[in-house]
Amino acid sequence: MDEPEKIKVLLSEYNALSSQIISRFAGQCQLYSMMAALTIGLLSAYFAHFIGWGSLLALFVLTALISTWLWLDIDRDIAKAALRIRGIEARINLSAGEQLLEWETKWGRGGVIGKRLFRNPFAAAASQEKRSDGE
Repeated sequence: MDEPEKIKVLLSEYNALSSQIISRFAGQCQLYSMMAALTIGLLSAYFAHFIGWGSLLALFVLTALISTWLWLDIDRDIAKAALRIRGIEARINLSAGEQLLEWETKWGRGGVIGKRLFRNPFAAAASQEKRSDGE
């Protein structure tokens, strides 16, 4: 397989992974909506005296545990896809001899799980931009 065909295959994988990231992120947003609705339902049941304080607390803990597990599971898949996209960008840029693809490498979170909890993406992008300007 010659180099243009390899790049074509890599771009196809790049597009597929980008689509997967978008759909998984949409799934996370749906998860947030479902958990908000469930929380409102639990509070409504408590205030309507259908469940007691202990049941409400137990259901909140169960909801929080399930939500956290699902969020981390989806986030892990997003991180793996983002890390692979970063590798594809590097390989295509190396083959081309210039920076053709740079979004995930320059602005993305590139394989970080829990990205919303542990790091500010704008601060990371700014520091990376400073490093590339200094080279």
